[in-house]
Amino acid sequence: MFILPSNLCSCNNKLPAITPKSFRHMAATYLITSGTDIRTVAGKLGHANTNTTTVVYSHLLKSAEKETADKMESFLQQATDKAKEKQKKQAK
Repeated sequence: MFILPSNLCSCNNKLPAITPKSFRHMAATYLITSGTDIRTVAGKLGHANTNTTTVVYSHLLKSAEKETADKMESFLQQATDKAKEKQKKQAK
């Protein structure tokens, strides 16, 4: 585990040490889950192409796809409900 030199942190907060690799992974995870384009994430990580990023973070991309599908389903349901409501008003 990566241990921070004591002179970098004078506080005794007992937080777990984070390796540079873990920090990089956390940053990439945050970017992907917040909707950042995969090409942008790959570029920030220094990956030559998006295939590397896609393979490493595919589990996140799958959950992001489900979230997007759920949002789209909700949007379409609302649009359908509004259209039905409008038709009922016009029928009166």
